[in-house]
Amino acid sequence: MSTSIIKTTMFIIVLAFSGYGTIYGQQKKLDDYLHQALASNEGLQQKQFQLDKALYSLKEAKVLFMPSVSLMGSYLKDAGGRTIEFPVGDLLNPVYSTLNQLTSSNNFPKLQNVSIPLNPDNFYDAKFRTVLPIINAEIWYNQKIKNQMINIQQATINVYKRQLVKDVKGAYYHCYQAGKEIEIYQNALKLVNENIRVNESLYRNGVKNSTSLTRAQAEKQKIETALTNATNNRKKCTHVLQFPT
Repeated sequence: MSTSIIKTTMFIIVLAFSGYGTIYGQQKKLDDYLHQALASNEGLQQKQFQLDKALYSLKEAKVLFMPSVSLMGSYLKDAGGRTIEFPVGDLLNPVYSTLNQLTSSNNFPKLQNVSIPLNPDNFYDAKFRTVLPIINAEIWYNQKIKNQMINIQQATINVYKRQLVKDVKGAYYHCYQAGKEIEIYQNALKLVNENIRVNESLYRNGVKNSTSLTRAQAEKQKIETALTNATNNRKKCTHVLQFPT
C-alpha cells in the first residue's frame, strides 16, 4: 500500500470521527435545551398542576366507596330547670299504712313524692357510626368523570410537550443555521477583501482596469449585508434559546 493511500485513509478516518464528534456535541446541546424547556416552561407546569389536581380528585372519589367511621359523643349537665312531679308518696302511703296496721309491723315504709327533672344530670353519650355505600350511582359516575378528566389532562400535556419540543427544535435549527451562515459569510468576506487588495494593486500598476475592483467592492457590500442579517437572526435565536454569544 502506497504512502498516499495511507495518508488519504487516515484523513478520511479523522474526518469521520471529527464529524461524529460535532454531531454528538450538537445533539447533546439540543437535548440540554429540550430538558431545560420541559423543566422550566410555566405553561407546562400549570398543566401538570391541573393533572395533579385531577389525580387528587380521583383519590377523593375512590374514598367515597370505602366505609366511613365516625365517633360521636355528648355530655349533658342539668342544673335546675323544669321537672315532672310524681306523687308516689300520696298514692302508696295510705296503702302502706293500712298494710302495716294489718300486719302489726313497719315492713312498708313511708314514701316521699318524687320530682323527676326533664333533662338527665351528668349524662355521657358516646357512639360509633359506620356508613358504607352499597348502591349509590352518584359516586360511581363521579369516579368515571374524574377518570375522564385525568385522561383529557394527560392528553393535553402530551400535545403541549410535543409542540414545545417542535418549537425548541425549530428555533435551535434556525439558530444553528444562522451561526453557520455567519461563518460562511465571514470566510467569504476575507476572500473578497483579499480580492479587493489584489485588484487595487493591479489597478495601481496599470495591469487591470477598475471594472474588477468595482465588481469586488459590490460583492463585498452584498456579503456584509448578508452577514448583518445572519448576525441579527443569530441574536434573535440567542434571546429565545439563551445561546451563549
